[in-house]
Amino acid sequence: MVQAQTVDKHEVKEQAKAGSKLLTGAVAGAVTGAAIVLLNKQTRQKVFQNVGVAKDTVVSFVKDAKQDPQGTKEQVMSKVQDATELAKDAANDVKNVYDKAQNEIMSSVNDVQEDSKSALGTVKEAKDDLKNAGSKAKEASNKLMETKPDSAPSNPMTKPKNEGNGGSVEQKSQPINKTTTTPTTKTTPPTPNNKQSI
Repeated sequence: MVQAQTVDKHEVKEQAKAGSKLLTGAVAGAVTGAAIVLLNKQTRQKVFQNVGVAKDTVVSFVKDAKQDPQGTKEQVMSKVQDATELAKDAANDVKNVYDKAQNEIMSSVNDVQEDSKSALGTVKEAKDDLKNAGSKAKEASNKLMETKPDSAPSNPMTKPKNEGNGGSVEQKSQPINKTTTTPTTKTTPPTPNNKQSI
């Protein structure tokens, strides 16, 4: 237990030395930086002017405070209150700008969502219309195939055989000239406001 206390004291001393070295290094760095900055004549003159102005302001304030302590106190309080009011106004302005921007963004997001839903609905309607057109075309094709006569050869270039003579005598047949017309439908894509069906 005695060793633990000794170790703790030793660590504290080392930490104090490290902290002391850090503080010494920071002070040395600040002094070095200030010295380097002050090497430039223009910078040095500007620093001395600013220090002079600050000194005059402080001296004037102290002088006024000594002559009229109550008036100086009221001036300081008035300036603090004015600064507080300005800060509150600025905060309210920032809040209003944020709320306005948020409302505009949300409005834009809602508009995009509605437009997307409308476009999706239009695509679904077009898909359904295309399915209907496809099924009607298939139905028309099936009807054309049903109306084809059974006695007509599948290929008009082949000659049918006469079954009454045992199939030994062939008759020349004239090619059948059938003209069929397929109905054509004109489809226009539906618009969101004007739905058309096929």
